[in-house]
Amino acid sequence: MKIIASLLIFSSLAFSFDVDVRHELIKCSDIKVPQSRLMCFDVLVLNTKPKTNLEVQGKKLTRECSHCHGGRWEISTNAQRLVSDMSEKEILESLLAYKTKKIKSTVMNYQMAKYSNSEIEMMAKYIKYQISSGNY
Repeated sequence: MKIIASLLIFSSLAFSFDVDVRHELIKCSDIKVPQSRLMCFDVLVLNTKPKTNLEVQGKKLTRECSHCHGGRWEISTNAQRLVSDMSEKEILESLLAYKTKKIKSTVMNYQMAKYSNSEIEMMAKYIKYQISSGNY
């Protein structure tokens, strides 16, 4: 309970969140009545789905990827296959091939070199999770 209260207090000080109240978008931080503002943040907390380790770590590891591959993995930079059409195994094999330079690409070789094999496995799982679930 302390965590939720701290989150609510911190959120009201540092961020502006939107809440859909009867199909109107409202910013909790714009609500002037303190009790109503806190109730607004309560709605946010209760409706926020807890994140899995895959979602948290995967998003962190792949945050730069969308610059080249698109937010829905719909762009291929090698003009061969869209990432969104690949299986998890194919994504993993491709990323590892870039890491070991079996596939030559200045940008991808550089990008994959900074990740461990386990991080690359997490990336492949997360990318496929996003594609399969539509959770972009």
